Amino acid sequence: VGKPIRTELTQAILSELRHDIIWGKQKKKSRKGVDSECYMVLGKKAKDAPFQIKKHHERLWELAMACLKEALGGSDNSYSCTSLAVTKYFRGSPHLDRMDTTYQFAASFGDADGELCIEREGQHEICIISTRNKVVKVDGRFIHWVKDYTGKERFSLIWFNLDLEARTEPKRAVYEDFAP
Repeated sequence: VGKPIRTELTQAILSELRHDIIWGKQKKKSRKGVDSECYMVLGKKAKDAPFQIKKHHERLWELAMACLKEALGGSDNSYSCTSLAVTKYFRGSPHLDRMDTTYQFAASFGDADGELCIEREGQHEICIISTRNKVVKVDGRFIHWVKDYTGKERFSLIWFNLDLEARTEPKRAVYEDFAP
């Protein structure tokens, strides 16, 4: 499940995520109910909020969008990303992404194994997906969390959409067909 990210792009994203300026003065998480050293959203932060990227986040946004574009490779030209969640050392935290209007894409970076757990629709079954250095397609409107991991470093990018015009019904938690 998922599409591998080119090594050069992975390294460029990791380099950007390691810069202190990306995290700024933010020392705490910025989303209630999540366990993360840092959590921020680039783009739209809410359905009625304006789209906004700070100057020191522009390069990260550009790299993230290039990563998503390569992963989609023409397979989902209708997908529009309004927002990018960027996390540092995200752990556990079972949650739903209630503001999402459609499925999302996720990837993790660093030396940690980066597995995403998500409850499958109506089956009371948990699917465990590796997100390390690859983009996966999931629906954050199903309960999900990050499995405990080993390693010193873990960052993640979550591409999602908040626009009502993009709304789709939650159909499946994991898109196994999103693969090379």
